[in-house]
Amino acid sequence: MTELFNNREIAFIFWSLIFIILGSIKIQFWGVIKAFFQETIIDTFLLSIIYVELALLLLTVLDFWEINLLKDTILWFLGSACISIYNSIKAIDIKDYFRKNLIDTFKFIFLFEFIINFYTLPLVWEIITFPFILIIAIANFQFQYQKEETAKKFTNGILAIFGLFIFSYSISQLISDPKPFLTITNLKTFVLPIILTILFIPFTYFLVVYMQYDSMFRFIGFRFTKKEKEFKKIKKRIIQYCLLSIKRQKKLRKSDTFGYILSYEDIENTIKEL
Repeated sequence: MTELFNNREIAFIFWSLIFIILGSIKIQFWGVIKAFFQETIIDTFLLSIIYVELALLLLTVLDFWEINLLKDTILWFLGSACISIYNSIKAIDIKDYFRKNLIDTFKFIFLFEFIINFYTLPLVWEIITFPFILIIAIANFQFQYQKEETAKKFTNGILAIFGLFIFSYSISQLISDPKPFLTITNLKTFVLPIILTILFIPFTYFLVVYMQYDSMFRFIGFRFTKKEKEFKKIKKRIIQYCLLSIKRQKKLRKSDTFGYILSYEDIENTIKEL
């Protein structure tokens, strides 16, 4: 097992099984499972899997991806990909969201995804520290949500100290024995999440475009329950104007008259005013 998973991943699996067996998060766990199996979420999840499989097929044809990268691919999907899908709902409200998301990925991929994950603590210490850091991280998220600045600074400080310790340990291990780090396999492991993240951007972009169209059509659609033909014309006109531009979608959605569209003429006038 230690050949397949490093000590940190084994610690994560260990505590995940403990939490599930003890039932301490039973209600939340089944709530998440129930939410997951909603039709829209399943469709998005399945489409993302198909898209990633096509990306892996391309990388295989280019003689880059191989089966020993499967674990790293799965971890990337469960981490970066799923978070990107979740965060894509914010893309409409954040300027240059996709550029910032890519920069953040490059910024942390070398430190967190590779060096720190490559050099782990002994298994016993990983198992001991994992629940402590998890509790602090959850508390930090809760304090951020509740805007408790003093408490948030405290938990941020603890996480920063632990992060500095792990980083120092990783660097010392790298300096003392750099050979295991400097291999073709590890180079691929390092580059893989970056490549997958770049290849995944079109999927998240089209997902955002689709979600915005869905939101706009739902927002005005209830007024046209008995005028389906006119509503189809309105949707067609909106798509003709926005196409694949999130910027145009945002501009149209936030226009003063968009909330008062009652006819095809209204959408024409709204677009002309933009």
